[in-house]
Amino acid sequence: MDNCKDTWKNPSLCELWAEYQHCVINPSFMLKSCAKSCRSCTAGMYLLSIDLIYNVTNYKITRWPLYCLSFHLWLLITPLYCLFFYLWLLITPLYCLFFHLWLLITPLYCLFFYLWLLMTHLVSSNLSY
Repeated sequence: MDNCKDTWKNPSLCELWAEYQHCVINPSFMLKSCAKSCRSCTAGMYLLSIDLIYNVTNYKITRWPLYCLSFHLWLLITPLYCLFFYLWLLITPLYCLFFHLWLLITPLYCLFFYLWLLMTHLVSSNLSY
């Protein structure tokens, strides 16, 4: 292709942009307007550049919405997670309080239960005579 040239209004900018990798960063513009600077005029490089444009636009079409969806779902879920975490922080001391009360009450319950058994045994043994 002998008519390979930079068609942008200021071709010296094309060379500068190509140095700073804009042929890869922004291929849809650069490969059309700055073909010479991007060295996309040969048949192999042209096919490679078309493939690059397809992959970049395909990436934007297929991957970005998924990324955005997952990010927005994360934004929705995070406050719920925080809510449940703070509820858990509120409930845990209550659970611990009831558990420790149960630990205090259980021996008393057992004591009264055994006293009741002893009393009923004594009363029943006295009634039998």
